Amino acid sequence: VPWRGGAFATPAILAFDEEITRRFLASGWLRMFVLRLNGAPAAAFYGFTYDGTCSFFQHGFDPQFHRPSVGQVLLGLSIARAIDEGAREYNFLSGNDGYKDLWVKTSRPLINVTTCPPGASLALNRAAEAAQRASRNLMTVVKAWRTSAARPARDE
Repeated sequence: VPWRGGAFATPAILAFDEEITRRFLASGWLRMFVLRLNGAPAAAFYGFTYDGTCSFFQHGFDPQFHRPSVGQVLLGLSIARAIDEGAREYNFLSGNDGYKDLWVKTSRPLINVTTCPPGASLALNRAAEAAQRASRNLMTVVKAWRTSAARPARDE
């Protein structure tokens, strides 16, 4: 689709998604839907169903259809399809995206588990993770600074 990008922007993530969708399709777990307007793709949904739970993994929409929210329409249709298929649960997985609040009343805590290959140092892995977090935090500060520095000074 012409608006592909965002979460699928890196070759590594794209390769992961291609591999997992192939495996989930072979297992019968894959759920992919495309909402079309006038024959053109307007929104896409990518998730999986396993053991009575439909899990929302990724979605996207053509920005020209931000209003009305075709992404929300397709999300609602995916929930209806999960119910029709007998799902007992619909899981939004991780993330605090605001649109999810429109569909849920409660959420569960997210638990991260870190594993290391045999012989690898857990301390080294944790240090690398801390460095990544610090780098992301620094980039947030730099972006905020650039935004404020780009504004003209106001005369008081």
